Amino acid sequence: MRRSALLLILVSLVAAVAATEASARHEPSTPLDGRWKLIKATTEELIAKGMPKALAEKLHHDIGVPAMEYRNGHFRWFDLATGIAAAKGTFTINGNQVTFTTTWQRPGAVPQPRVIVLRWSVYRDRLTFSDIPGRQPTPPLTIKPWIRVR
Repeated sequence: MRRSALLLILVSLVAAVAATEASARHEPSTPLDGRWKLIKATTEELIAKGMPKALAEKLHHDIGVPAMEYRNGHFRWFDLATGIAAAKGTFTINGNQVTFTTTWQRPGAVPQPRVIVLRWSVYRDRLTFSDIPGRQPTPPLTIKPWIRVR
């Protein structure tokens, strides 16, 4: 009887720990964690936001559905239609500012700064980035809100 009770307690503890670990893996560690997609900006919209025409045309041509994924301080920017990555790196959040540090870029992709610092806001599954005065503008990230992908 004692052995059965001890075994039952042990099994219950293991199950509780496993359930806690499983739920922790699914909860975002930052408000940005998850997958996001962008309604693609036109070449004209990118140019109007200050992007050089040649880069705007290349970006519009190279990426089908712009998307990004954030997990545990790491990011991946990619084409949702093809899964092909454009850049990878790390990110940190400090209040309403996020700092992206690119550690890899696909050869031939539209070049981006190694470090990008933006303001961010999430409201109703829409992620909005905005440029910080005095820093290099980043039209591809700030032109439209990003939509959370379920």
